Order: sequence, then structure tokens, then C-alpha cells
Amino acid sequence: MTPRECVAALCQILGYSLEEMRSPARHRDIVAARWTLIAVLYEAGYGLSDIGRILDRHHTTILSALRRCGVWVPQNKQWGVQG
Repeated sequence: MTPRECVAALCQILGYSLEEMRSPARHRDIVAARWTLIAVLYEAGYGLSDIGRILDRHHTTILSALRRCGVWVPQNKQWGVQG
């Protein structure tokens, strides 16, 4: 499945079009759907910049969404611990 097909399928499941997901709308329902899409794409192996390009957002916006929905867990690679 190509990234475009994956995003189209997820948008259909979530009940919004890609244009709605890419819009600047901040209504609670669309934001929750957008965060879900971001989390699923991240868990599927897409990078922050890749997701940002798909949704027309900066990669730091994607990082912020992942932190807010509890998906992003920073790791200290030097010490091998989370947090």
C-alpha cells in the first residue's frame, strides 16, 4: 500500500477528507481525527517530516501532536532510559 492509499483509507475510516485533515480547522473533532491519523502514521513507520509533508504541517507540529496524545516517548540513548 502506498502512503497516499494508506492516508486515503485512514481518512475514510475517520470520516474526514484529506483536505479537511490538512485544513487549519481547530474544531475538537477534526483535531482528534488529525491526531489519530498522525499517531497511526507514526506507528506505521513514517517519519515526522514525512507526516508533516502529507498534512502540510511543520515536523515540530507533528511532534507536538504525538506528545499530546502520548505516543512520543523521548529516550536518552546515552543512558538507555526513558524520560
